[in-house]
This record gives sequence, C-alpha cells and structure tokens, in this order.
Amino acid sequence: MPALFQKLFLIIFLIQGLFANKTVKPQEINPNLDYKTKLGQVLMFNIQPDVSEEFITKLIRDYKIGNFNLVGIYSKPENATRIITIIQRESHKYLSYVPFIAVDEEGKISRTVFLKSIPQRDFKTEAAAYNEAFRRGRALKSLGFNMVFSPVLDYTLNKTDYIWPRTFQKNKETSLLLAQAMIKGYRDSSIIPIPKHFPGYINDDNDPHGTIIERKTFIDYIESIDIFKKIMAENSPLGLMFAHLSLKEYGDTPITRSKTFVQDFLRDYKYYGLLVTDSLGMKSFKLEQSFEDATLESLLAGYDLLILSSNKEASLQVIDYLSSKLNDPTIQTAIDRSFFKITVLKQTLNY
Repeated sequence: MPALFQKLFLIIFLIQGLFANKTVKPQEINPNLDYKTKLGQVLMFNIQPDVSEEFITKLIRDYKIGNFNLVGIYSKPENATRIITIIQRESHKYLSYVPFIAVDEEGKISRTVFLKSIPQRDFKTEAAAYNEAFRRGRALKSLGFNMVFSPVLDYTLNKTDYIWPRTFQKNKETSLLLAQAMIKGYRDSSIIPIPKHFPGYINDDNDPHGTIIERKTFIDYIESIDIFKKIMAENSPLGLMFAHLSLKEYGDTPITRSKTFVQDFLRDYKYYGLLVTDSLGMKSFKLEQSFEDATLESLLAGYDLLILSSNKEASLQVIDYLSSKLNDPTIQTAIDRSFFKITVLKQTLNY
C-alpha cells in the first residue's frame, strides 16, 4: 500500500498542477452528474453516535452527501461500525463514488475512545510516533474509516494557548520529525492523514469553537507555518486542514472564507492537495454572520472539502441554501474545481 500512495501522490499532484493552470468547462468534468450530486462530494456531514439509519439514508439518497465525519464519543467498536456500515451500503446504492469516512483521532481529542490513542505530547521518539500512527491507522481502517484528521501541526511553546494540550510540546525540529513519522505511519496503514490546522490556533487561549479569535498578522504564525511548509514540501499530504483565523493581510473574515488567501497560498506553496476546512459550525468561522452565506464564501474561496456544523438542522439549512444556487455559473465553476480534485483522489485510492 505505501507504493499505491506514492503513485497517488504523483498522479494527483501532476493532474492538479495542470488543472490549476487550465480553464475547465463544467461538461468536461463529468457530463452525467448534476450539480446537486457534485455539491454532495464537496461537503462532509458530521455524524453523532445516536444518528438513525433513516437520517443517514436521507443524507445520501436525497441530499447526495458523499463524505462523513464521526463526531461525539464512540465507546465501543460496534457504535462506529453500525454507522459506517450504513454509510458504505447506502453510498454504494445511491452514489458514484466511495465516501470519505473520517474521524478526529489525534490522541488528546479522541472520538473512538476504545482505541486508547496516545496523545502527541507523549511521543519521545520518531519510532513511537510512527508505531502509534500505524497501530491507530490499522485499527481505524479495520472499522471502515479511510481518513483521519491528524496530526496536529500547530506549533507553540506557550502552555496557556488553547491548542497546547493537543500539540507535540517539543521544540520545532523535534515536532517536525514526530509529525513526519506519524504521517508515514498513517500512510503505511492505508489511511489518509489530514494534518491540521494551518497556520495554527496559537498565541491565543480562547477556544475558536465558541469564541471569535482576535485578528492577527501573518508574522504572528510564522513559527507554526514553518512546520506546515516543510510538511507540504517534504511529505506532500493529500489534504491539509485550515484554521478559522482572521489575518489582517486578508481582511476581517477568516482565511477559510478568503479567495485572496487561497490564491496566495497556492501560488506561494505550490500545494495541490485537498484544502479542507475546520468544522464550519465554529463561531470563529461564522463570526456574527449568516452560516449559509459564510459557507458559500468558503466554497467560492476555493476550499475543496467543507466540514459542516455538528448541528444537523443548521447543516441541512446550509445544504438547502447552496442547492438553491446551483444554477449560478460562478458557483458551478467552484464546485467543479473541488469536485474534480476529490473524485480524482477517490478513484485512485483502492478502499
């Protein structure tokens, strides 16, 4: 399987490099799929442990949702496999592509608690980081997951920062080596790691889930960004998760809603993997604005995989809102771009 991933990296990055410099007409992507189906491949729905089979079926059959993130606490393997089995079965029945089935399983934040994941801060050697990521990846893969939101690359030495408990808590050089070992461990276990959260939830003790984070400048994140840059350059992750942070260079809204930021990011880092948002239900994303409009901004900015809110009613409203605008050529172009990247990856991986 490592050879498969290596082949995938070459294929997807070559294709994305060409795609980034080419105007692609909607009909060239997939003439047989409507935009509601394509939109469903760009969205990821957060699923709680007590979700009903009927609701999952509705998401896939009626809303064409093509990706799922298991949130909440799963105390037993069967709690997760019940949901994953339904997702896989219904996706096979109603969709053309396998779903991404993801989970936040990073150690400190643990959804599948029965795995007893080791927090990143406890790794003392690269071997320990690799072995834990490989073990964790194999276990997640056996349950039916194919994506994990890990490792946390946010770099800080400030113990009062919100993100500190979830970091490696080592110097920058050691943190980079441990992160690279984890990424390799996940890849060798045939699961897709999504490092997070560029540029880092650092220099702030507030929780971005319920707080609007103070706007800062790019230079405030430079130490953390250095690690992300090296990971992108040396490890070519298939996807990268972005934080809901507002940078003064890009206005008042978070970078996850800024087209200018995405354009600058792609130009400066030559990165063609999936651009994944942190959960869009966070207050630092919405600020005091409409959830629907903010999500549309994120889509138009150029993000590929939008992780919706854990509030299922709010997320359904967002889907309905986006669906009402699918005749807009600008929105169609944004969906096509992300749909292309996601489906190239899905068709290349052998789940």
